Amino acid sequence: MTHDVNAQGLVVAANPIGAAALTQRLVHATRDLGEASLALQERFGLAADDLSGDGGPEQLATALGELELVLELLTRIELVLGPGEVDLAPFTHGVTTALARLEVSMSDASPRPAVVAAIRSAMLPALAQWPVVEPRLARAISSRADRSTA
Repeated sequence: MTHDVNAQGLVVAANPIGAAALTQRLVHATRDLGEASLALQERFGLAADDLSGDGGPEQLATALGELELVLELLTRIELVLGPGEVDLAPFTHGVTTALARLEVSMSDASPRPAVVAAIRSAMLPALAQWPVVEPRLARAISSRADRSTA
């Protein structure tokens, strides 16, 4: 694929994919995010269980790494759709708040119970908000596809 530079100095594809292909990719990415959200809930649950017992922080580290990938993909989708095209706040705000609570809990004098509490009371409920925003994302993708074909 070759690239050009647009008037704003941004690198753009000289031969971009078609609107239908892009829409299909966005639909698949949205479906993948739904599955990833469920997997993250399970992974963070396992992390809380490990930290409640004798387990180490490995599950938590893995869950945080996977969450970072999900948030990066979500950011890319939002960029493709355009600013203000979809309200993902119930999910993104909840996850951001949960991450802040996790950060604070890790600096606690006895971090294991605090981290477990942050996972169970903030992160798991935040991840459970994905079904609220998934239809919004699907509508925004559909709307974009409709505008592209009009």
